[in-house]
Amino acid sequence: MDLKRGLSYPTLDPEWVVKVLIGTLISIIPILNFVAIGYTMDTTRNVYHGRDTPLPEWNDFGGQFIRGFLGTVLQFLWGLPLLLLACPLIFILVGSIDPSTGEPTAASGAVIACLPIAIILGVLVLSPFMMAAFTRYAVTDRFSEAMPGPVLREVSSAPRPWLLILAAAFGFVVFAIVFQLCTLGFGALLFIPLTFYMQLVAAHWYAQAHRVASGGSAAPPSMV
Repeated sequence: MDLKRGLSYPTLDPEWVVKVLIGTLISIIPILNFVAIGYTMDTTRNVYHGRDTPLPEWNDFGGQFIRGFLGTVLQFLWGLPLLLLACPLIFILVGSIDPSTGEPTAASGAVIACLPIAIILGVLVLSPFMMAAFTRYAVTDRFSEAMPGPVLREVSSAPRPWLLILAAAFGFVVFAIVFQLCTLGFGALLFIPLTFYMQLVAAHWYAQAHRVASGGSAAPPSMV
């Protein structure tokens, strides 16, 4: 894993500023943002195939929309265990509110304290598998490659690169929160384009992790 290469590779494309700005604008528009997700999937597939520069062209909106939509559906399916985890706690929370006063009881207070902790732990556990599933689909364009069997085998056989990406993403989130607090929220203006840039960085890291986990096996031809 070369995290540094992932952080800098978009700038090696002479047109990277234009491409990132286009991605930024598209990614903040509901529904149309599936195109931006599909674009990052194209990037992952290219990188896995050994071609991280130049960045893909914005010339396949229809195909990128479909891939981005299906990739999002895939992430939703992998995230269902979090919903299954949260639902019982929410039911307990609702049921433990005092009906006469509408005030939370001691039991509901415990649930309120446990719910975010349980969700955070669930996200940490599921994230490597969600990243691997998303990457396998991006590289192969086949849903069967993102099913639990192959994904569990990949992550269990080589967990280190996925955990490294998770740690790097956590570090970025912490940095973003601290930066916005220090700038009284105005830092959010900078993080709008930076967010799409970091999605491209993540796309590069995903491809690297999948290559490590799969032993550098041959990849399908580049999509772009």
